[in-house]
Amino acid sequence: MYLNVVAFDLDGTIAQNDQVSAQTWVKLAEAKEKGFKLMLVTGRCFEDLKNIGPFEEYCKAIVAENGALVYFPDNETLVMPFGQLASVVKEQLIESGIPLEIGKAIVATRVPHDKKVLEVLGKTNFAAIAEYNKGAIMVLPHGATKGSGLLFALNELGLSAHNMVSIGDAENDRSLFEQAELAIAVQNATEDIKKIADITLDAPNGTGVNAFISQLLNHEIPVFTPRRKQRIQIGHRLDQEELFMSPLRLLNGNLCITGDSRSGKSWIAGLIIEKLLEQEYQICVIDPEGDYYGINAFPHAIVMGRNDPKLPEVPDLLTLFEYSNTSIVLDMSSKPLSFQMEYVEALLHGLFSLKESRGKPQLIIMDEAHYFCGPENGAVKDLIVKHMEHGGIALITFNPNLVDNKVLEQIDHWLLTKLQGDLQYHAVSAYLPALAQEDMRKNLAHLPIGKTYLYCKHTDDTLHHQSEMIDFTHTRRIVRHIRHLNKYLRAPVHATKQFYFHVPNGYDGNITAANLWELSRRLREVPLDTLLFHIDRMDFRRWVSDVLHDHELANRIQKISRRQLTGEDLRHELVATVDLRFEELQKMV
Repeated sequence: MYLNVVAFDLDGTIAQNDQVSAQTWVKLAEAKEKGFKLMLVTGRCFEDLKNIGPFEEYCKAIVAENGALVYFPDNETLVMPFGQLASVVKEQLIESGIPLEIGKAIVATRVPHDKKVLEVLGKTNFAAIAEYNKGAIMVLPHGATKGSGLLFALNELGLSAHNMVSIGDAENDRSLFEQAELAIAVQNATEDIKKIADITLDAPNGTGVNAFISQLLNHEIPVFTPRRKQRIQIGHRLDQEELFMSPLRLLNGNLCITGDSRSGKSWIAGLIIEKLLEQEYQICVIDPEGDYYGINAFPHAIVMGRNDPKLPEVPDLLTLFEYSNTSIVLDMSSKPLSFQMEYVEALLHGLFSLKESRGKPQLIIMDEAHYFCGPENGAVKDLIVKHMEHGGIALITFNPNLVDNKVLEQIDHWLLTKLQGDLQYHAVSAYLPALAQEDMRKNLAHLPIGKTYLYCKHTDDTLHHQSEMIDFTHTRRIVRHIRHLNKYLRAPVHATKQFYFHVPNGYDGNITAANLWELSRRLREVPLDTLLFHIDRMDFRRWVSDVLHDHELANRIQKISRRQLTGEDLRHELVATVDLRFEELQKMV
């Protein structure tokens, strides 16, 4: 369960008539014991809370006075992140003679005395702000809301709002809901709050909250329709209707993207990564072959290891994940597999510990997952199996038959591109019931690039169906440096930068390629000895990277060089790889 932060209001939510029931205290204690981070968020003055109950024993933070005051029980620190109420406002309200409740950072009264409050704010050029809640009016320092105070507390604790459930009942809980990954209204909430909640509980006050926390403890989330900002578009149904997925469902489970080489797996994975980064989820990509370089186009994402002699130290990475919202791609393409295995084992130990304690990063993506998840992979595979129970892991592989069954059986979401091999097909068919149909076998074997088969163990209001075909051809991606590649598709580069083929005796003149289209044609024509000469020297990869600046194609060519192909097999792979990239770029530019 990646929703490991629960922020709850007090009056009308867990409390009724200043009372929190014994059952609710028991449920809060149980949630804390299971590792949930509890946050009380209330409009009450801080000193009043001591008379209601020992919240400091249960909560990682107490956000009081409508967000203007934050208390951290672990180190007994009291902070007013937005400063104190302007003294001129406070003095004039006291002089007005209206009944006031005075806190450490705010002043409050009730209707009809709000008229005098608004009069004072007008006279002082609105040196403070006012917020209503169930007939009360609170005068606050600028910037103070329940939501902003809670965000301050989350940042101080190294937690993320993307891991947070918020529970409330009234007007001043609106900002609390806006920050939450899942917004819950109790049954007795105001109608306005129910309208913006993701879920309205069946029972009021603590009774409803207790039942919902029990569901969280059992890793259950009720079916709901996500708010628009809480969903991502991943493609279209075949009838052209837009298809959305809920990040909450996706990240609370495990994903596998599989299919043949050059069938679009990395493109689809990149699309999902981009959609999540747009909503500021934190992601770690373990990239053994350098397929995700373009992700560094996003402002809070970086690629590490690509040209570095060594990868970052694991403790440094964990610190970056814990105290920032940065997403990281670990490019291990220049490192031998033996090193990768050792590094990934140490990294996963740290990442899984961080996910349990902080809920970050929200998603760990393992490309070429068969390297790490095979039956023979021992410690690394066992780590992955153990922590897939908590969700938030995505695997990408063209060899699902090499992945341990204990891993595959924990996949909740499948995306299948073209799948022709019998071994691969039978490896996944045990987990996707619809694949038992003969026509599905044929459909997957001839699935064109840009289409994929989606299967989910559990459906919801965003998907409607457990399985269906998806069209990605009209879904746009943000890809770095794509526009300038257009001029290299057919337009020639300068003669000094063209690719000059090394040819044996008997060939007249020079054989060159001045653009991507010409490279494709020359690969079909030159002798096999020429192809071997250049692939061994990594000339193709270097020219594509340094002259055309197409790092994606350079990585694909590097993969071919590692496979040590010879004869027409080498020619076929080179031609197919360059042709596919040419087609992709034509669609993108």
